[in-house]
Amino acid sequence: MEETRLTRRERAYTAQRSYDGYYPSIHLTHTLLENLQVRLAWARTFGRPDFPDIIPTATIQETDLATGELNDPSVARGDITVTNTGLKPWTANNYDLSIEYYTPQGGTISAGVFRKDIADFFGDKVVVATEEDLAALDLDSRYLGWNLTTKFNSGDARISGVELSVQQSLRSLGLWGRHFSVFANATKLRLRGDPHASFASFVPEVANWGIQFNWKRLTLMPRWNYRPRIDRGASPSWRRFLTCHGLIRLDEASCLVARDTRLEASSI
Repeated sequence: MEETRLTRRERAYTAQRSYDGYYPSIHLTHTLLENLQVRLAWARTFGRPDFPDIIPTATIQETDLATGELNDPSVARGDITVTNTGLKPWTANNYDLSIEYYTPQGGTISAGVFRKDIADFFGDKVVVATEEDLAALDLDSRYLGWNLTTKFNSGDARISGVELSVQQSLRSLGLWGRHFSVFANATKLRLRGDPHASFASFVPEVANWGIQFNWKRLTLMPRWNYRPRIDRGASPSWRRFLTCHGLIRLDEASCLVARDTRLEASSI
C-alpha cells in the first residue's frame, strides 16, 4: 500500500475523446443448386483500443546492470512504458466470399476466403527517450536515454486468409454410424502491415477437429486443437510469426450423462 501511495495519484491526469461514423454492411446469398450456396459479404467495422492501452499510466522499470555496463552509454538503464491516451480506433473494410455444400446426411462442407483492409491499425513503438519526451511526460532528466515504449496508430494493415469447415454424420457407414458425427475446421492467415504493426493477438494457423458420440442421454465429445508454436522474438515486428513449430493437443473432452449433468476434462 505504501508503494502504491508513492507511485500512484488519484485522478492525476484526465483525457477526453469522442468519435463517430457509419458502419454499414451488405450480405448476399445465391443458391446455385438445392444443396449448394454462395455467400458474399462486405462490412465496414471498427475496433476500439483496450482500456489498459488508453488509461493514463506510466510505468518505470530500472534494469539491473552488470558493473561493466554502468559506464556504457549504449546500454539503456531501464524501460519506461507509457499509455497513449490519444490512440484512435482502427477502421476496416471486410470482404468475405464462401461456398457451402449441404450433404444428404445433413452435414455441411464449406470453404471461404476473406480480407480485412485496416486503417489506423495499432502498433508498438520503442524509442530512446529524449529531453522532449521526458518534458512531455514530466519526468526527471536522469531517464534520458532509457527505452520508451508506447502504442500508436501505425497506419494501414491487411489481414487475409482462408477457412475450411466440415461437419458430417457417419450414419451412411451403417447402423453403428448413426451415433457418431465428425467435425473439423481450419483457418490460415496472411498478415501484412507496417513493421511496427502489432499482430500479437493473431495466430497465423489454427485447426480444430473432433468426434461426437450420442446414445440416449449420453454424449461424448473429445476435441483436438492445433496451433503453431510461435517464436515471438525480442522485436515487436510482425515478422516474429515466421518461426513456427506445430503443437497438437487434446483441447477438451466433455460428457453429457443426463439432462442437467455435464462432465468435462481439458488439457492445458
